[in-house]
Amino acid sequence: MTSSLLTPKRRVSIDAQRDVTGSTAPTAILDWTDDRGATLLRGLDVAAPHPEREVGSRAGARIDTLRRAHGAIAGAVRPVYSVQDERPVSEVLRRGRGSCSQRLAVLEAVARARGTATRVRGLLVDGAFWYPRFPRMRQIVPDSVVLAWPEFLVEMEGEAGQDGTCDGPEMREGWLGVRALR
Repeated sequence: MTSSLLTPKRRVSIDAQRDVTGSTAPTAILDWTDDRGATLLRGLDVAAPHPEREVGSRAGARIDTLRRAHGAIAGAVRPVYSVQDERPVSEVLRRGRGSCSQRLAVLEAVARARGTATRVRGLLVDGAFWYPRFPRMRQIVPDSVVLAWPEFLVEMEGEAGQDGTCDGPEMREGWLGVRALR
């Protein structure tokens, strides 16, 4: 959970309409090239295609890999509440537990490690959503919380409509939202 109340000095205004191209590069958080991170990511075993499913396009293969990684991460990283969004993926994997944002960062690191560009959109959540989760801390829960919500570039130019894999409301100009991976 990232709160502007808790991190006011890092607030940066950006043009919300600007299209973000995404990246496959590692970052301080998405540290998939770190020795520990790379070893643990290889252990998720998501490189091979799913044997029960024919994948008809590159976009379909990317989505299949992301879905398998999503399932592997759910089994490897136990969900916990945490406000330390800056924790690197390698540390989340080493601990075997992480918040929703931290677990999505692991998925994002897997995607980047496999060559799928990612970008993050801010998801504004009403602070009341957190009240049942933190009943004793209600007084310090902010009015709204911004969550980092990743998107994955699964459909490159020229691949659209090859197998129907990327149709639907979860796709925006080749970018797939995380909800479509369930």
